[in-house]
Amino acid sequence: MESKEVRNWRSEEALERYRMIMPLLDPEIDNAKRCMLREEIAKREELSVRTIYRYEKQYKEDQFEGLLPKHREAAFTEAAGELGGDCCGSSAAEERSAD
Repeated sequence: MESKEVRNWRSEEALERYRMIMPLLDPEIDNAKRCMLREEIAKREELSVRTIYRYEKQYKEDQFEGLLPKHREAAFTEAAGELGGDCCGSSAAEERSAD
């Protein structure tokens, strides 16, 4: 269970991410303008354009909840799963061959 401080931090971080991408969510702007805006936001916030794309995608998929930073433990476990192993770096195939 996360502490109140962690919940508050996650909410504040999500709100900041939303504030950043809010202009990009306007359906009236064309793609060229949206690309320019992404680059301006990335430069101003000292983030990569890819990060701005990721925030947009997360918002479109899961609304505000998608912008909440992941828990460190959950992010670590997810990254290990993407590598095909456990948190210690061994893969499932290595573990099966050890049996």
